[in-house]
Amino acid sequence: MNVKHIIRKVLNENTNPIIKLLNKRGIDHIKDLDNTLDFLVNTVGLEYNEIIDFYKPILGDNTNETIYYKIFDDIFNPDDIYSSPQVYFDEEDNELCDDILFLTDDGDEVMTLYLPGYFTSKTQEGIRLNDSSPLLNIESEYTDILNEKLGDTWKEPFKKWVHNKFGETVKTIE
Repeated sequence: MNVKHIIRKVLNENTNPIIKLLNKRGIDHIKDLDNTLDFLVNTVGLEYNEIIDFYKPILGDNTNETIYYKIFDDIFNPDDIYSSPQVYFDEEDNELCDDILFLTDDGDEVMTLYLPGYFTSKTQEGIRLNDSSPLLNIESEYTDILNEKLGDTWKEPFKKWVHNKFGETVKTIE
């Protein structure tokens, strides 16, 4: 029996020490996700990927998105982000280009969504990028945090989060 199997077994039992600790503090780990995440990160010292592992056996993969969304909200604070459509004329290719910048209230760029048709170059790379559109490019300071906290598991839930928060569809994240 490997360690992960033992941890999952313990998490599925009512004797789980983390659940007992949350219950003792009056925190419902299912209904009160904000306080649970705050407690698990700041008091218990768990990393976000450990928290996701904590919830998997309890809630299953579908409810897992809720955990990701809360983590994304903490990292990005979407209430302070606005989208700014950019439409301009590329004189070199004689084309209209459009993308959407996502900026903080301070004007700092968070991410850029390149819409289909943005990449007009007929090179293999241009064709690949256009086929990958809508393509989301996230500023490296954020991708570093996401990769550090969540490994490589965040991209698919993040696409759905962007759609839910900003109404934009994302096909690819680069």
